[in-house]
This record gives sequence, C-alpha cells and structure tokens, in this order.
Amino acid sequence: IYILIFFIVFNIFILRIKYEIRYMNNFIENVEKTGESVSFCGKVKNITFKDDKIIIFCDGVIYYLKEEIFLNDIRIGNRVEFEGKSEEISRGSNPGEFDAKSYYRTKGIYIKMSVTDYRVVDKSYDKPGEFFFEIRQYLNVKIDDTFESDRAWFIKAIILGMRGELDKDTYKLYQRSGIAHILAISGLHVSLFGIGIYKILRKILQRSFFLSASIASLFLLFYGLLVGDSVSIVRASTMLILYFIAEVIGRSYCIISALSISAVTISLISPFEPFGLSFQLSFAAVLSLGGPIALIIKRFKPAEKKDKSSCSYRVFKILVVSIGVQLLTLPVTLYYFYTFPLYAFLINILVIPLMSFVLYSSMLSLVLNILRLILYKYISVFTVAILRFYDFLCIITKYLPYHYIVFGRPKPWQILIYYILLLLIIAISVLRGRK
Repeated sequence: IYILIFFIVFNIFILRIKYEIRYMNNFIENVEKTGESVSFCGKVKNITFKDDKIIIFCDGVIYYLKEEIFLNDIRIGNRVEFEGKSEEISRGSNPGEFDAKSYYRTKGIYIKMSVTDYRVVDKSYDKPGEFFFEIRQYLNVKIDDTFESDRAWFIKAIILGMRGELDKDTYKLYQRSGIAHILAISGLHVSLFGIGIYKILRKILQRSFFLSASIASLFLLFYGLLVGDSVSIVRASTMLILYFIAEVIGRSYCIISALSISAVTISLISPFEPFGLSFQLSFAAVLSLGGPIALIIKRFKPAEKKDKSSCSYRVFKILVVSIGVQLLTLPVTLYYFYTFPLYAFLINILVIPLMSFVLYSSMLSLVLNILRLILYKYISVFTVAILRFYDFLCIITKYLPYHYIVFGRPKPWQILIYYILLLLIIAISVLRGRK
C-alpha cells in the first residue's frame, strides 16, 4: 500500500511540475512577444518596501517602483497597469552567488520590471489580504517605536519576515559566522511561538487538549497569513498541527511521518519548491533531528530519571543537536554557497538557545508597548543586550584563524561518500553506546 501511495503521489508531482514548466515557458514567451513596455497585472499579491524602492508582487511578475512615483494608492488585490522595462529574471553570474531565478521561480515569479509609470485599473481589493497587510504595517511602526533604531530591523526580520531594512554590514557579519539563519523566520521561530502558546493554554485551560490545540492551530494559520507563506513556515505549521492532532487523539507523534506529509503537501502545491535552497536546508535540518540525532540522543540517554535533567546531559544534547545539524546539512551549504564558517558549530551552541529569549522578550515588549505599558522599555533592553552579545561573538570569531573556509562546490559522488562515511560513524557510535 505504501508503494502504491508513493507511486500515485510521485506521478501527480511529475504532472504538476510539467504543467508549471509549460506555464512558465508560455508566460515568458508571451511577455517577450509583446515587445512593449506595458504589462497588465491581474492581481496585486503583496507589497514590500526596501530602501527607496517599493516592490509589488503579482502573478508571474515582480515590479520595482521608485519612491518618487509611488502615490500609495495601490492595495492588495487591485488590478494595476504598469509601464516600464521588463526582462526575464536571470541566474547569478558568479559561482556561489544568490540565484534569483531559482528563488523567484519557487514563488511563481518569472519576470521583473522597472516601472516608470502605473495606473490602477480596478480599485476592488482583497479584504483579507489588505487586512493582514495593514496589520503588518502597523506592527512595523510599533517595532520602530519599541526598539533602538539600530536593532529594530532585526526584530522586524524575525517576527514579521520584513527583510527590506536588514543592515548589510551586520548581515554579512552573521553570514560569515554561520548564524545568518536566525534572521529569517524559520521553523524554529514558528515552533517556539506555537508550542509556547499551546503549553500556556494547557495550563490556563486545565489540560484541555482539544481547545488548546485548536487555538494554537488558529494562531499558526493567522501568523502564516501575516508574515507570508515561506516554505519553512508552511513546513513547521503543518508539522505542529499534526503534533496537536496526535496530542488530542492520544497517539504518538512521529516527526519523520509529519515531515513526509508536509513535504508532499508543499511539493504538490508548489512543485518548484523541492529544487529551492530553503526547502532543502529546512527539510535536511529536520530530517537530521528526527533521524540520526534523535537516535544518538536516545542511545546515550541516562537510565536514571534524575540524570536526564542534569546539566551535563542537557549540555550533551545541545552539543549533539548543534554539531549534528551542521554536519548533516554541510553538503547542501557547500553546494550552494561554496564556503563554510568553521566556528559556526560553537557559536550556534550559544545563539540558538538564546533565540527563544529574544523571540519571547521582543514579542512581550511589542505587546506591552501596544497596551501603552511603560514596562516594555525595560524588557526591550534585555532583548537588545542579547543581540549585542551576538555581535560580540561574531566579531571574536572574525579574528580567529580559518574562520571562513572556501571549499568550492562538491561533486555528487563526493556528497554520496561524505554521507556514507558520516552514517557509518554514527552507526558505530550508537552500537558502542549500546554496549
């Protein structure tokens, strides 16, 4: 039965990918045939702001408007006629450079246009979409009011997914130190929010599984619509909802099964996603956590209950998770970026656990400021202190020898040999642990 299910899903995926490729080629061909500087947008899907530009996402096209021509009269769902120079999104020209074509293809975007003029053709708008856009802009202003100007961009990135104001120097510093992943809304962020709300509701509602799980699931849906449908958010939300269902019906939760269901769902909805970096890194990290890393932790788990809560065992788990994820996702990182920050293992041991404090304290500060309670100023100081500690760690490692090593892109046979050797080492370690 499992082989039959796999065969059916695989064939549906092949049909979906063929359809998307045909649609993409026809879309690009039609744009090139017109040879004109006018394009019609059926529906405005999203609007973002970066530096002095306004970026508008529509079906198949991304539009770049300069600040001076934008009249702030475009709403989500409007039909707009744009005029300007259009071209197909190209791949990165240098090895290891950001591949814009592959990234935007996963989002259904194939053409970009530098807009010189526009006209709103149909002013009817998408009410839910505009509602979430307005909330996002309101929270954006409140974050500026809550945190220091040189740290507000970080909070916007990790809570709202707004990366338009990222400080380029700090981002480069984080990237070369191996902690740039914390600047994107990932499964870690969603899991912390979802699990945190679920556990709080369980205590408040006196262990009511169904109601707690329902409210937490609705929050995940609301949060996903607020910040966007990135692959890591959809993956984490799907897996968390499956976890809540398992809790309600009293069944054990299998992380690999939940991961497989979310992978199939994402692949069928957006068939280009499995070929994107975000999908591969996100799923590789969770697969390593639910597979080899979980096996190692389980085999070396102390027999005595009091030893499980000991400081040494907690440190052991943190080390295994941090080093294990880095080792098991190393080929993916090298394949796309050609480089590897050597001390990322050590930095992430401190950075990742502290991210829960950053998220919860920043959210609490934001809520208190919205409620006009002066206490937010003191809590935000705690958040900023951790962010400064992150900078301190990155600056220290920058001056260490071999902190940033250029390996180049590994060949497929090298990746295969690497994983075979790594899995053999893990297997031997587990077998020795049993003895």
